[in-house]
Amino acid sequence: MPNKNSKKSSSNKKYKQSKNKSNNNQQKSNTQNNEIEINLIPKKIRNVKDHFKKNNLLLFISKYGFDASITIDNGLKDLKKKLRWNKDYLKYDVTNQFLDNSYVKRIEELSSSLNGTKFIGKLKTPLSIGLGTISVMDTSITLHYINGFPYIPSFSIKGLTRSYMVEKYYDGDEKKAMDDDGIKIIFGISSNQKENEYMEQIASINNPTEHVGLIIFFDAFPIIETIKIDLDIMNPHYPDYYKGNSYPTDNQNPQPIFFPVIKEGEFEFNLGINPYHGFLKKYQTKDHINTKINNFPTKLDNNSPKAILNITSELLKEALIEEGIGAKTSLSYGMFTIK
Repeated sequence: MPNKNSKKSSSNKKYKQSKNKSNNNQQKSNTQNNEIEINLIPKKIRNVKDHFKKNNLLLFISKYGFDASITIDNGLKDLKKKLRWNKDYLKYDVTNQFLDNSYVKRIEELSSSLNGTKFIGKLKTPLSIGLGTISVMDTSITLHYINGFPYIPSFSIKGLTRSYMVEKYYDGDEKKAMDDDGIKIIFGISSNQKENEYMEQIASINNPTEHVGLIIFFDAFPIIETIKIDLDIMNPHYPDYYKGNSYPTDNQNPQPIFFPVIKEGEFEFNLGINPYHGFLKKYQTKDHINTKINNFPTKLDNNSPKAILNITSELLKEALIEEGIGAKTSLSYGMFTIK
């Protein structure tokens, strides 16, 4: 009489062999397709990507690792395709949590405490700010490091104002501009490169030839409900030529490069007076301030800081209207009107 346990054991053995064979075929198929799954961040973090996308564009772009199936042969090429800018990345409500414009109000209060001045600039053309900064994408945009909304850094505003003055009064001659007392007073002067502004303040005490600038430039934060972010495009038609491999012929394939811009919006610009302006005593002893800046005080007194602040503010307005700020200003990006 046949043994039931023996038949059962034989049946289980055949099932296991069949299952192992199926698994081997599946592994072989995956190997042939050269496909692998990569997860760049933990699953729990990936599950909150929709929250990132809705509330904080910076977190979504720079911190969220994209799930992807890539081929072993193409490797990073496939991954790079997935990390290119896509309009889906910009479909989020930038005004979602910041309709109170609390950051703008905070800067206003700080500027006011420093006897400052403010004005609002409205974009006339798209603004590309931070285009070339390091990013997981091919191109980038400057976003607030905590809340993810776009803004214009203070160093960009200060740099624009200074370069505009040098161009306006000295035809871009930096050496001549460095002898202008007005530019020295507004932006500061240092014979040696200092590590930070605090070191420059110390230097101004110990060495009267070095001092910080009289005017403080603040970050320009957006009036949130006015902001609209979109994608723009650069389209090099001669990629082989730019790589040095060919002449600029019409048989080359254009390679579109997408980059984010602030298409519409208003920004508040704030300037203040540096409370550490004891260095002005050095200039008060002069009979005449050597400067080409229009309407700059020829003799300094207690009212001079406010007058210099207003002059600087007007020159910044001119620069925003005539020159623009950010990347691609030669193509008329980043132009403003003043409200």
